[in-house]
Amino acid sequence: MKPKLSFYTNIPTPYQEDFFSALAAYVELTVVYYATTERGRQWVVDQQSRPYAIHWLRDSRLACFLQRWLKDYHFSWRIFRTVLNDPADYVIVGGGYWIPNAVVAMLLARWRGRKVAFFGERLAGRPSGWRAIIKRLLLWPLRYACVRVFAIGQEAADTYTTFGVDLPKTVVPYSVAIEPFIQEGQRPVASDGLVRLLSSGALIPRKGMDTLIRAVRALNEPHYATLRLQIVGEGPGRPALEQLIGDDPRIELLGFADTNTLPTLFQQADAFVFASRYDGWGVVINEAIAAGLPIISSDAVGATREWVRHGLNGFVCPPDDVAAFRTAIGRIADEPALRDELARYNRAFREQTSSAHYARLMFQVIQQDMSL
Repeated sequence: MKPKLSFYTNIPTPYQEDFFSALAAYVELTVVYYATTERGRQWVVDQQSRPYAIHWLRDSRLACFLQRWLKDYHFSWRIFRTVLNDPADYVIVGGGYWIPNAVVAMLLARWRGRKVAFFGERLAGRPSGWRAIIKRLLLWPLRYACVRVFAIGQEAADTYTTFGVDLPKTVVPYSVAIEPFIQEGQRPVASDGLVRLLSSGALIPRKGMDTLIRAVRALNEPHYATLRLQIVGEGPGRPALEQLIGDDPRIELLGFADTNTLPTLFQQADAFVFASRYDGWGVVINEAIAAGLPIISSDAVGATREWVRHGLNGFVCPPDDVAAFRTAIGRIADEPALRDELARYNRAFREQTSSAHYARLMFQVIQQDMSL
């Protein structure tokens, strides 16, 4: 008989749905979402059947008000009844460690004698000063109630240790189902001679799309006329980016792409570029690895620091360093053999970044915890 697992988390996302579907092969899974969406999110919840149960909470009026400033602040009065009636043997709580829904879920599940684990991104800030004291106090429910931290990357695991969370830690990053991104056989050479770069992310300053546009525009020698930059995503920064692009026909804003369209865009690209000024993880790096693409990324992205090795499967640049991105893009455009070498590494590595891989790992750890 499969163990019963409940996973409490903020909102549905495409990559979490991939992971939950993979995890449901091993456990009887119920996912409890704190809300259907958050401000600024473009993901749409479809009504397709899933191999796991879903339970929806609804934010209180106070939570909705506070979300004007704290996007991922979630509190529902129904969280108490949901946890008290939860039949799960093992409970994983995600979202911010400090938000009311997460705190209630951890403490009540522990009070009921359940095994509880926390699933979270890296902790920001310095481990000293008055802010660190407040953070350590807010981490008390996690330290008290949980038997383990599932950390979204090794860097995240290290930050929990730094802030005094002396619990076992297992690295389970965000992941995707790699199958839709895989193109069978060797990537064909474009008959039109174009070198296609793809980037994906919301059109907001934090994502650094302006850096990529400036880098491509700086490659203005005649032989770079075959270079193309396609940017997938939508957001309030679009007018400013359009102005920055000007009359350069090599750069195109494609708008939002759904989960059915996105894998095809990755398959058609020759390399993936990402100049984010900060991303706690950055699942687009997973998608690029799944597609077997060389990667050019800033070092301000958690997934890049975890998985991209400079010169081995891509190039890592400082954020806002237009010259560094220009140089890396130029090499990708000028050296087809180098593109193939970098891509070959990612094709060999992608299974280790998949939802199936990490679902299997999480299940093995859950079995160990339940046997204690």
